[in-house]
Amino acid sequence: VMTMTARAYWQLLRNSIYVLWFVINSMCKISNPWFLSLIVEHLNLLNV
Repeated sequence: VMTMTARAYWQLLRNSIYVLWFVINSMCKISNPWFLSLIVEHLNLLNV
């Protein structure tokens, strides 16, 4: 059983990897303002 701290670190790591994948995957369309706002919204959701 993972401790609360280990679980929190794992969630943070998993979220970071997902954000990196999302940004890299969208890099070719990053000039589109809609994608920029989408990334900002996604980061805000992770911070909640």
